[in-house]
Amino acid sequence: MALPILDAFLAATPTAELVPFATGYVQSDEVEMGMAYDKLSVFGRLCKIGRCGPYSTFAQLHRWSAPTPK
Repeated sequence: MALPILDAFLAATPTAELVPFATGYVQSDEVEMGMAYDKLSVFGRLCKIGRCGPYSTFAQLHRWSAPTPK
């Protein structure tokens, strides 16, 4: 049983719909936040699962991105 409206819903761009609709403009959460959901999920896991605050989150992210010594 095909439901075209369901396909359109699942393919829709995530948005908070805070900006009034305008022709040719599509509000996108990822564009407005400047970060993709996969990267935001890292913050969520650090805060919720890792129980990290702002400084601990920064330290964890910095440690992961630091170049490895040769």
